[in-house]
Amino acid sequence: MKKTFNVVLVVTIMYAACTAYGRDEGYSKFGEVVEWSIITSAFTGGYIMDHTPAWTSKPLIGGTTDSPYHESTVPSSWLYAGVGLFSTGIALLPNNSGRTNRTSYINTKGIIEAVSFTYFVTALTKNIVGRKRPSYDNFPAEDEVDSKKSFFSGHSAITFSIATYSSLYVFEHIGDINDPLNLTGKILFTTGMASLASYVAYSRVEDNMHFVSDIVVGGIVGTTMSSLVYAFQNKWLDKKRHLVQRVDVSFYNGVGSLSISAVF
Repeated sequence: MKKTFNVVLVVTIMYAACTAYGRDEGYSKFGEVVEWSIITSAFTGGYIMDHTPAWTSKPLIGGTTDSPYHESTVPSSWLYAGVGLFSTGIALLPNNSGRTNRTSYINTKGIIEAVSFTYFVTALTKNIVGRKRPSYDNFPAEDEVDSKKSFFSGHSAITFSIATYSSLYVFEHIGDINDPLNLTGKILFTTGMASLASYVAYSRVEDNMHFVSDIVVGGIVGTTMSSLVYAFQNKWLDKKRHLVQRVDVSFYNGVGSLSISAVF
């Protein structure tokens, strides 16, 4: 399953990138290569750390470790599927600017970037903290590497990362927010994504894979990371700066008009 979704993901990215390059004169090939290299490095670094033992022999955070061991209700492969599904949807489904355009491309890249950075930060923190899982005492010997990686929850971080990025994208780029019907659809989508992410997080506690604090921190990290990456990809700072400039121009024009009126 992982290989299939990875292939689909790569093909989707290449298609979206080529389409964006052909339609957007502002596309910088060098800049995109650098950014994709950073994204790839983040994911690779996270993957390597995720499959190596924790770096500390004495966990920085403790907790009860004698709970029964359970197989994961939500396997890691489902996270791969989620990233593939939503990135493919953003890349190929139409948005307010049309289909397979610059908006499609930067946000396909954005959601993958958000998840990759989230994965890297999660794996790095797990290895530094080395917190034992609630079921540590009953963990299978073959999964010993994973038994001291409770803080914080990667499942929670990644699912909230996907939920946050996709919700922001839908609110800004799909439909008219001023249309009550469209607004209702956006709210339902966001609520559904938040509920799904919350269920995944809850399942990690029920499976004795994480403590409540692990899933709370994971959710915060995933939400924060996606919000920052989304703001960067969609140039929210530039938009805010332009809005302030327009307000300033309108203000000074208004003052000028009042001054002229007063003179006459």
